[in-house]
Amino acid sequence: MQDTLNFLPHAERLAQLDPALDYSFESLATLDCFLSCLRQGLLEKQVSPDQMHWLIVGAGSYFAEVLRRAVGAQWVNSSEQEEPWLETPSGPAFPFRLVRGALLKEVQNGLVLAAAEYGNRDFAWESEDSR
Repeated sequence: MQDTLNFLPHAERLAQLDPALDYSFESLATLDCFLSCLRQGLLEKQVSPDQMHWLIVGAGSYFAEVLRRAVGAQWVNSSEQEEPWLETPSGPAFPFRLVRGALLKEVQNGLVLAAAEYGNRDFAWESEDSR
């Protein structure tokens, strides 16, 4: 499997919005919070379709880059799927679907929980214990 897709520029553009977005698993809590705030803007129709697309690509790319760095996940582009996905040690991860779900549904800490599922289970337990 080759890691031929490069979504890093999109992740870097998003990471410039907040110094806490440092590609660590812990930074996914910041991204979840960011998406929660954006969800309210979507409900109030303050986010255009173009902005929504940028947010999904940026946040999905950032989440994927965290997994790629932490667990050695690799991008896969398959005609069987509508969009690229990541192969992780725990199985396939669909970062753009996860972000769309976080934006369109009321899912608290969705990316933190997904990161635990795909590669860093200890982080989720630490996050839940620290609340």
